[in-house]
Amino acid sequence: MRKNNVVQQSGITQADLLTILEQSGRPNFTKRKLTQLTSEGLLPQLRRTSQASSNSPVYVWGQEVIEQATYLYDLMERGNGRHRLFLALWLGEYDVPFEPILHRWIEPIDTLLHNLTGGEQDPEDALDQISSSLVQYVEPKWKFSPRPDEVIGEVGTDAWRELMEFFLNGLCAGGIPLFPGRVDSCHTSSAGQPM
Repeated sequence: MRKNNVVQQSGITQADLLTILEQSGRPNFTKRKLTQLTSEGLLPQLRRTSQASSNSPVYVWGQEVIEQATYLYDLMERGNGRHRLFLALWLGEYDVPFEPILHRWIEPIDTLLHNLTGGEQDPEDALDQISSSLVQYVEPKWKFSPRPDEVIGEVGTDAWRELMEFFLNGLCAGGIPLFPGRVDSCHTSSAGQPM
């Protein structure tokens, strides 16, 4: 990294970030690519500042962009699609817009929940249907699979079912519009107990 006053006082410019990435064996980003990734929200917005010796503007990031850009570069080199990039960065606790993640995953989640609930619109009936579907169709696959899942084997099928019910109940009540206009909570287990 260049050790001049602009970098030390102002932050990381696009040129600085490209140099850092190249020195770490990541040479395939360009200024144009960084601009595109920033405009898409995969990298933080640049902030305008001025150089210490003049009033000419300089656009910079904070030091944290190095880690995020390195992680993003590695994700892109593995061929991950845009929706996976947003999800991976969000799960990595980077500040990325949640809207693209929501739009990409909302339809498959709604489809899954619709299939598990049998199309029930009443929250209580839907949760009962989720529990029944897990017990009737999914749990036997977990128990009697010729190649059981390692995690399910470690925690047990009952604990795994409770986790799945908790997760699916969270999807029902977590703001995903499966039940439009509903304001009540649907966090109950198959036994009808609050979770």
